[in-house]
Amino acid sequence: SSNSNVFKLIQVIGNLPFTSEIIIIWRSKASPPPLQDWQRFGNIRRKKTKISILIGNSTDDKIKMIAENCKSDNVLLLNNDVVLNNEELIFMHQVFKEFPERIVGFTPRLHHWDGEAKSWRYTSKASFKLSMIGTEAVMFAAKYSRIFYSVLPRKTLHYMNQFLHCQDILLNMLVSSITRAAPIKVGQRSRLSKAETANFTKEDLATKFQEKQSCINRFVEDLGEMPLVASQRS
Repeated sequence: SSNSNVFKLIQVIGNLPFTSEIIIIWRSKASPPPLQDWQRFGNIRRKKTKISILIGNSTDDKIKMIAENCKSDNVLLLNNDVVLNNEELIFMHQVFKEFPERIVGFTPRLHHWDGEAKSWRYTSKASFKLSMIGTEAVMFAAKYSRIFYSVLPRKTLHYMNQFLHCQDILLNMLVSSITRAAPIKVGQRSRLSKAETANFTKEDLATKFQEKQSCINRFVEDLGEMPLVASQRS
């Protein structure tokens, strides 16, 4: 409907001075609204802002779709259910301009070594440190989406495709392996949407969390190192 959150997001990002193009990855089985509706309901006043729709499904890889279709130098990647305002996105862009080689976003994540289990652990618990940023709302250089598929081992990408909710871990690993630096957090948001977990049972969430533990260790094994870098402070 015209009141859905995705149109509110389109309205915010479509009228930002740094937005040149909006690519909508449509994963619903229903047909997407026509382009004129996105312009109208999104209330986009900037004539220079182009909108395009990519038809996909729930198993499509959004980083690959960015690599194949994004013509801009930089990417603002947003899930359709995130709630962010104009000021937050402008501030995010200002921070990104200061650190254009790093991932900049709102939801911090951290890795650590579990000496007892002798394995790496992934956590989303609040901490003074971070080594990853969730990809619900992030900015990063578009070149990383292309490097993702030209550099990372095929076996690693094949494994990741079975657990696409682990893609944020692998993207952070790739960027940190290049920058040797931690990502940048803006704001104090641990979650960006109530809908983020509403569609999953507790059992589903527990399974996904455990799969992330397996993913982070598999990625380290494939890459031959732990490339993530923890920040010294938040």
